[in-house]
Amino acid sequence: MSIPKRAGIIVSPEAFPDGIPSRFHDWKQITVPIDQACRPAANGIPLDETHYILGYNEHFSGTVIQKALEKEGITVYRIPFGAHNSVGGSIRCSTNPLIRILPQ
Repeated sequence: MSIPKRAGIIVSPEAFPDGIPSRFHDWKQITVPIDQACRPAANGIPLDETHYILGYNEHFSGTVIQKALEKEGITVYRIPFGAHNSVGGSIRCSTNPLIRILPQ
């Protein structure tokens, strides 16, 4: 699961055997199949509520996620990220923690 903005998630419901946590039930959901969640659909980096980094590779173009996020007013930066993705991870797995300061 990825949380690109308040009240919005990218999620593969199949990845949650006990269901998506109730906290997120009222949130807008961009759903992806489990095979895409493993090849990095739900593994981008939300920089803030209007900017999102999304890796793509030969198995996952990211265009469907990009279009869905853009409809929500989020600018998506797609970057080629093939080597790590081939084993299921993505750009978020390759970063150190970021401190995000959200506007009050």
